[in-house]
Amino acid sequence: GVEAEFSIHVKDGEGNVRDFLNTDMFVVLEKTDDESLTYLQADSSTLGDLHYQFTVTSATAYQLTAFGLARSRGVQASYYDDAFSGSAVEVEYVDSFDFSYSSTDKPSSSLADADSFSIRMEGAIRPYFGQVFTFYSVISDTDDRVRLYIDKDEVIDYWT
Repeated sequence: GVEAEFSIHVKDGEGNVRDFLNTDMFVVLEKTDDESLTYLQADSSTLGDLHYQFTVTSATAYQLTAFGLARSRGVQASYYDDAFSGSAVEVEYVDSFDFSYSSTDKPSSSLADADSFSIRMEGAIRPYFGQVFTFYSVISDTDDRVRLYIDKDEVIDYWT
């Protein structure tokens, strides 16, 4: 393979240099031919700069995605008045979530209808120890649906 390298200079929304720790930054390298994912760790860092090295193993296009964890925990919840079409009516960060609502409850006051809404939860999990994570869903109504993807792999599919 061929060695490749790059650096990321990190600033916040105000243009201030961020002192990101390596654990606060996710960098994912995806091979576009087979969609395999590689998670990269910075091999060195200084104030605002993270340096990465990796080995290119095949002649194909790669897509690089990098994002910093501005929050120490939580996921982004985007609420929609229907099945994910149009713009979200509200976006917030939540530390935990429980979708056991009654037929008249709504998870967000911005939603128009308590019986017809969608929520997209997006975030990252970084285990610090050799942990086992269990994800599950309990569907109570025949019109409720859920899908869960981890690294583009569908692990829960109750969408029929």
